[in-house]
Amino acid sequence: MNIIMKAAYARIPVLTLLLALGACGGRSEPVGVGSPTVPQPPSTKACAAAGGGVSLTELRTEAQREPLGLDARQPRFSWQLQSGKRCVSQTAYELKLGTRPGAADVWSSGKVDSADPFADYAGPPLQSRGRYWWTVRVYDQAGQAAAMPAPAAFEMGLLDLSDWSAKLIGAAPPPEGSWTRDRDLRLAITRRVNFLAYLPSVLVGVTGHSTPPITESIANQPSPYLRKEFELRGPVVRARLYATALGVYNLRLNGRRVSDDELSPGWTDYFKHLQYRSYDVTAQLNSGVNVLAAVLGAGWYAGHVGFGGPFPYGDKPSFAAQLELSYADGSSETIVSDASWRMSMDGPVRASDLLMGEDYDASREMPGWDQPGYAPAASWGAVRASPLSALTDVGIVALQGPPVRVTERRRPVDVRQLPNGDWRFDLGQNMVGIVEIKLDEAAGTKLTLRHGEGLNKDDSVWMDNLRGAQASDTYIAGGGAVTWRPSFTFHGFRYVQVKGLTRTPDADSLTGLVLGTDVPRSGVVTTDNELINRILLAVDWGLRGNYLSIPTDTPARDERLGWTGDSQIFARAATYQREVLPFLRKHLMDVRDTQRADGAIADVAPMLSDFDGVWIYYGTSGWGDVIALIPWELYRAYGDRRVIDENWEAMTSWIDYCAAAAQGYLRDGNGYGDHLAIDAPDKALINTAYFAHTADLLAQMARATGRTADEKKYSELFGNIRQAFTKAYVREDGTVKGDTQSGYVVALAFGLVPEAQRPQLLERLFAKVEEADRHLSTGFMTTRFLLPLLVEGGRADLAHAILNQTTYPSWGNILTEKGGTTFFETWSGSDPKHDTSGGAPLLNSLNHYSHGGSVGEWIWSQLAGISANQPGFAEVRIRPVPGEGTTQVEGVLQSVRGQIVSAWKQRDDGFDLDVALPANTTGLVYIPGSDPSAVAETGQGTHRPAQAAEGVRYLGTEGDRLVYRVGSGSYRFRSGKAAGDSEEQFGGGAISPLLLGLWLLLVVLAHRRPLRGPSRNPPAQVRPGTGTPGPLRRSGGFHRAIGALDR
Repeated sequence: MNIIMKAAYARIPVLTLLLALGACGGRSEPVGVGSPTVPQPPSTKACAAAGGGVSLTELRTEAQREPLGLDARQPRFSWQLQSGKRCVSQTAYELKLGTRPGAADVWSSGKVDSADPFADYAGPPLQSRGRYWWTVRVYDQAGQAAAMPAPAAFEMGLLDLSDWSAKLIGAAPPPEGSWTRDRDLRLAITRRVNFLAYLPSVLVGVTGHSTPPITESIANQPSPYLRKEFELRGPVVRARLYATALGVYNLRLNGRRVSDDELSPGWTDYFKHLQYRSYDVTAQLNSGVNVLAAVLGAGWYAGHVGFGGPFPYGDKPSFAAQLELSYADGSSETIVSDASWRMSMDGPVRASDLLMGEDYDASREMPGWDQPGYAPAASWGAVRASPLSALTDVGIVALQGPPVRVTERRRPVDVRQLPNGDWRFDLGQNMVGIVEIKLDEAAGTKLTLRHGEGLNKDDSVWMDNLRGAQASDTYIAGGGAVTWRPSFTFHGFRYVQVKGLTRTPDADSLTGLVLGTDVPRSGVVTTDNELINRILLAVDWGLRGNYLSIPTDTPARDERLGWTGDSQIFARAATYQREVLPFLRKHLMDVRDTQRADGAIADVAPMLSDFDGVWIYYGTSGWGDVIALIPWELYRAYGDRRVIDENWEAMTSWIDYCAAAAQGYLRDGNGYGDHLAIDAPDKALINTAYFAHTADLLAQMARATGRTADEKKYSELFGNIRQAFTKAYVREDGTVKGDTQSGYVVALAFGLVPEAQRPQLLERLFAKVEEADRHLSTGFMTTRFLLPLLVEGGRADLAHAILNQTTYPSWGNILTEKGGTTFFETWSGSDPKHDTSGGAPLLNSLNHYSHGGSVGEWIWSQLAGISANQPGFAEVRIRPVPGEGTTQVEGVLQSVRGQIVSAWKQRDDGFDLDVALPANTTGLVYIPGSDPSAVAETGQGTHRPAQAAEGVRYLGTEGDRLVYRVGSGSYRFRSGKAAGDSEEQFGGGAISPLLLGLWLLLVVLAHRRPLRGPSRNPPAQVRPGTGTPGPLRRSGGFHRAIGALDR
């Protein structure tokens, strides 16, 4: 009830009321967001000017906490501000860096006027192996300095090739001298022959028959076991181990693993870049004799990769290690891999392959082989060695970000015996990794573990969709009770079928070990809609399974390649789910490594040269555009302009290639178009649209980085493509060639039609969705833009209808009727257990993250309503889009500037919205409604009109939303009846105490009875996910929420 209605009820003359309101001072001035229709209120409560109460946290170097082994020569330092006050901002900083905690003997930035919570190093060159400490002082909006936090440390790695004295060792390391793809004609011929031998197993997947075994001679090689015994000269105060491999390694020191990383050093194009890891092993050394040891696997270097067979880069793995010791007496010593090491090919790992699996024979175990005192048998011989420094054409680089690790252990939800005697374990989730088994079998017992994503109709594990990948591990028992797991493979699976067990297993006999790049979680959304919660869980499992050293397309079948179309589609969703800046910067390095001299970029990264023209190509629209699209998404999410700078040359070369390939600014119809769209659009239309989109983003990135001439150049290019697109594909009546959802989506999302025609195209898009019975028919390249366009056009009801569908085609259909726990490659995908179509398993991956990223991004940005209005969330937009089927949503995002919360509840008589913005940010908050007097803010223990609250400024309306600008801090907005129950519901600025007293006196005289004010307590709310009354939850505890979701 607004103030005029209250006045009428209280029998107060309206004139008296208006006089009281007029005494508040001020005048109406429209301040708009979009096109505001409601003027600014007479008075707006400003933020308090007082400073203080600021602390600093999350000191990071290159987006990592105290990293070891950096090779960024000008690292970026970042921090977050924390405060319990509203409207806290940074106005300046001063950063100090030294060689010991608290010192500034290396560099001091001086006081820098800046609101950016980050600084790039600008001091003298940092030294290889150097260990440094830094801290920062910030000044708040009142000019008051915050206390400096405890210094954060970081350590540089080996910055130059000359820092390496280690040699590559193994059975056959690469020869000395310049190393190129053409260095070994024999290897190239062998790979081509193997591909021809391998091709039938791929084609088997097309026809739907069982996958035949791969020829035993292909990549069936035992793992090299390597060891070096050495003796310390005295007490060690610091020990650093640097390791790399052509292949993958398991590194050991004195009988224990050096680290919990897996499949290190990860996958790169080994002819361009080779990654290394750095380890602090000071605590693992013994006084006296020590043993440094390693086991090698074929990995991506020498095993099966993609559908091209084995040996993509070489045919035998090799390894390099450099252990640098600093003694207490000031002396130093370096232990390196060289010809003095010993090697055995007679160990228990008889074969290892990422796609095929691992064979392990426990009868060949060598107890104590990696410990001092072991007496090598006759099978231990010399190694071959080649200088690592001879790889002059290869950049040896530190791993960016976290390695691959075991991130979760899963217990089976079902164990059953099949009619053939095998045992089948159900892990309850389509996951990526390996299994650990506990067994007590007689010596010589052979177990075979087969992994699959789905089931056959007889409940056995279905493997046809894996095509040429065997995804099988074998274990030959050595006798006695043991626990075993493979080391050099991974599988995509939910089910494991074990043959050969002679004892009845239970749920403790087998554990699923989830493998993936250990990117930390950055956000979680929870709702009262079970289907949406399942969708979000599937989105995150898709990321966890496909972010494994590189962003893959599918982790299960004979592919597992870095398809760039998939990675760019998922990138924005990934920035919400996880901290992915280092991981995707490395991916962009791989993308740059694929670029040809003419600017064309490969469809996969890393690229395998043998694939060029064999199912994988260069220069494909939507795929090659990754070089611009991912930097744009990272800039939006993290505010890091460096990601634009380091890819700028590659971006411009790519767009120049596209321009040269276009005819009259139109690209041809080659490539994949809107891959796997149900109603496929014209490929040339999609290709041209992405050409325009990339040109537009280059213009925006040029503007952001001060490249004025380039901004003009690419703005003009975009305009020319836009004009050509409209002429070629858009008719005057607003229809787009082909009349598909996809066609309308790209035309609208990429701004390719005149503004006057947008309403026509939107109406046609709405009609296409209605014609599809409120289902989508889009593919990889367009689905992520569909729901936002429906909301933009005022049809949020259609967006929610698509989101909540459980019939084909939909996300819900995959998760309900088809039993998925991750999203499939195709909308119609299925295993035989759930299939009703009889379709062949070609393109039937059951863990493809492209579709999941599309909906995950929308749930974050529009259902939860959190998006970056300025890069790096310097300004946050909170604009939730409620709809049918969902009444409560809470989103918690740990952004680069701190924690952001958007939690809303739709009531029958109003809308509640809780907002939290970290210090040093501002926000735009959108609340459904048209009457600002119906909105209260109760976040500081008071109940007042929103526009009268500290830190809140009412801007106007945008469509059906009231828009407020807010400073940092926590807010609780209530609209409708809950807001109207406040005695402070005056619809304007604060009333002077004198006039307020006069007004109350008039009320008493009018009624001649005691006043009965409204309740000071808002109505009870229901906590999300519960039926118990209480205030609407705020964050609910970020880490608790994350833990619950992970469980």
